[in-house]
Amino acid sequence: MIIRVSDMIGRNESEKEIRIDISSAQLKDSEVLFDSDVRVTGKLISTEDKLIARLTAQFRAGLTCSRCTKVFFDHYVIEFEEVIDLDNPEIVEGELDFVELVRDNILVRMPTQPLCDEHCKGLCFVCGQDKNTHDCDCETEELDPRLAELKNLLDGE
Repeated sequence: MIIRVSDMIGRNESEKEIRIDISSAQLKDSEVLFDSDVRVTGKLISTEDKLIARLTAQFRAGLTCSRCTKVFFDHYVIEFEEVIDLDNPEIVEGELDFVELVRDNILVRMPTQPLCDEHCKGLCFVCGQDKNTHDCDCETEELDPRLAELKNLLDGE
């Protein structure tokens, strides 16, 4: 999605309203499964030597739960501000590619350890069973590895 900014360059404090939809195919990523187009709204403000993008991205996407590894979908609203120098190579012949700008800001602001549910029990670290759906009978008592030798002494008695 290319936005023409040449009419803003050189004008002090001119503004441009931004309302665009970026297709999910353009934002394809291995970690985030975009389920809908990304609606981007906000302002592009030109100062003497830079452009300031104050934007909000709204979309539905799937992430992999960091506890149970299931993919879950949710609605996200991400607000961000980006300052772009006018001599930046991203501005080519008075045009700015918004896809990279939006993709980078979305990926940086997505949860780093997403959870399908705040009460997700995760997987059994012994058998791999999803504890949200089935309980298992695995011994899950974790022993501090520094104390393992003491346990061996007790087992020998």
